[in-house]
Amino acid sequence: MRIAESEIERVRSARSVLEFMENPRRSGTCFKARCPLPGHDERTPSFYCYPDGGYWCFGCGRGGKDVISFAFHYWELSWPKDFPVALEKLGARRDGQAGVRAFLPPTSSSPAPRREELPSLPNAAALAIYRVAAALWRDNLWKPTGRDALDYLRGRGLPDRLIESEGTGYATGTLAAELGRRGLDLEAARRAGLLRADGSEVFQGRVVLWEWRRIGEKRAPVWAVARLCAAGASWDHTPKYLYVRGDRLLGGLEGALGAAEVALVEGPFDRLALLALGQAAVFMGSNEPSDKLLPEIRRLAKRAILLLIRDRDRAGRHGSWATIYKLALPPGARLGLVDLPRGIKDPGQLAERPNGAALYREATRQGRMIDTEKIRRRCEQCHDIAERQRAARRDRQRIAPRAQAFVGRPVAR
Repeated sequence: MRIAESEIERVRSARSVLEFMENPRRSGTCFKARCPLPGHDERTPSFYCYPDGGYWCFGCGRGGKDVISFAFHYWELSWPKDFPVALEKLGARRDGQAGVRAFLPPTSSSPAPRREELPSLPNAAALAIYRVAAALWRDNLWKPTGRDALDYLRGRGLPDRLIESEGTGYATGTLAAELGRRGLDLEAARRAGLLRADGSEVFQGRVVLWEWRRIGEKRAPVWAVARLCAAGASWDHTPKYLYVRGDRLLGGLEGALGAAEVALVEGPFDRLALLALGQAAVFMGSNEPSDKLLPEIRRLAKRAILLLIRDRDRAGRHGSWATIYKLALPPGARLGLVDLPRGIKDPGQLAERPNGAALYREATRQGRMIDTEKIRRRCEQCHDIAERQRAARRDRQRIAPRAQAFVGRPVAR
């Protein structure tokens, strides 16, 4: 379908991102509201619409320059294939003909409060497969075939008692045969992300770390992450970590619920390293939490002091502030920010050092408690200042040609 350039400009000027925002309120020169984009359910407004038509969400990190860019995010379209679809949904006309009626999202003066969306647990078929896989891979780790993987774990400073208590395993390519012997559905294992179409293991040759949750009266493996561990392994063309399919969970949550102080870290080996040093810990799986992890972190914050352990690289520093901004912790929650010692890239390196426990104690001693609401207000103030500066630059750029033309005129006598 061909859409004229003039029609594209008409849509861009006639439609606004504001139409899709629920109860927007002014913040400086722009408007803010709760994010309307799919997959982001938040309680505190972090979505901004600017005077030039652009938008940005500080919660999910999505943004664009106009309402057409917004349409791709809002309807989850693919660029550039769905460009005509985006324009049609915004009310563009086809070759001069009247197009479909523009979509107008429902608005409400008093919207119902949104319920937090928790990560979902696997179904019964997947749980049965996970139990078999966890037991098989745990046994493989302690057999001669898992010697290299076990040496890798020990080399990272993890004691045998911790490796065993966490149910750590090693995938050796025998899962399909074991599932067949037990009469379990191989197709369900493929859907869970454990087997490929040809029956080979997705995690073969990797150390597997399980997340355990209480289901009924028993603990069950409900989620897993697998890491390369072979000597000389490179992840230039192979992902360092692979995950089972399904919602990502806050790793180690149930084991940390009874602790008075819990460290919040990025990766699974960061968590294991701190457990080896005697510190209760959970991991997010990235340098900032997804929306579905936020309720689990808030649940933990109601019971314990959270220590956000910050990597020394740029991504770690950015992720820590993004995490603080997104958390919106409940009143009374306590959050500390801890910077790693110099020379330590991530918490996983602490367990590898003989003085790792002393280094960690010193880092936590120098950490500082964070007023999350104050940080949030400052972020919004900085955002408003930046927006005013952008508006001033736009004004100068608009006025400059006129001023230049005026200066160039002869003076009337």
